[in-house]
Amino acid sequence: MAYAPVVLASGTISNSATLTIDFSNYYTRYNELEVHIMGLVPVTTDTTLTMTISADGTNFDTGAGSYEWASSFMAGGTGYANGGGSTSATSITISQHVNTGSGGNASYKIKIYNVSSGSLRPFFDIDGVTTGSSLAMLANKTYAQRLNAQVCRAIKLQMSSGNISSAYYSVTGYTI
Repeated sequence: MAYAPVVLASGTISNSATLTIDFSNYYTRYNELEVHIMGLVPVTTDTTLTMTISADGTNFDTGAGSYEWASSFMAGGTGYANGGGSTSATSITISQHVNTGSGGNASYKIKIYNVSSGSLRPFFDIDGVTTGSSLAMLANKTYAQRLNAQVCRAIKLQMSSGNISSAYYSVTGYTI
């Protein structure tokens, strides 16, 4: 069977502490959701982008031991490569070294699996690239999961320091 993609939502934000995307109106109708974050510019230079999830669309899980994640980061021009992760985190680290310098911005594709299953853990497959970083272009790959089985009705993105100056997002749903 082929996937049938449907664009479910899109929007922009500016000068906001968080970007919250609520899936409550449609999360039960799709096997997989894909969120695109484009042109994200933080207010603060060289900061980290993190994500938390909500089972009810309002309250976000930030307790110790809520998430497990693993990332690899590769920088263009310098050959710098690094990774990181946690088996008991309060949030998912999407990317480090997000920068505002020299037209810097970041874009990410976040695939969410098991979005409507209360018996399976939500799983995240995240790709991203940051330009204008202190490390030149920075590409990253992150895999993550919520450590408890629950639905995923919303995600919240925020910078480790300062607001999100601007970003555009879209949400696409896939059914099998």
